[in-house]
Amino acid sequence: MTNPNFEPRLDQVEEIAAILVTHIESIDSRLDRIAANQEQNDRRIEALTSNVDMLAALMGQQFQQAEQDRAEFRATVQGILDVLTQRFSTNGHSE
Repeated sequence: MTNPNFEPRLDQVEEIAAILVTHIESIDSRLDRIAANQEQNDRRIEALTSNVDMLAALMGQQFQQAEQDRAEFRATVQGILDVLTQRFSTNGHSE
């Protein structure tokens, strides 16, 4: 003897299984897109990090160059001041 409710229930289980498969496929697709987006974000972060590192190195070089330029400028100004001081103090004493 077969249960008269068996066939409709089996059909319901098949429908639910088909719905679940569709949802699982949709979730898998979303996860694939998320993983691809994450990989793209990781590459962008690496590029930004590299750019920041290069800028930091460049700023360090610029800072060192500015320090050198300032020291050279001071030395030049001091040299000019020494020459002028010597010239005017010599001129002042000889007259």
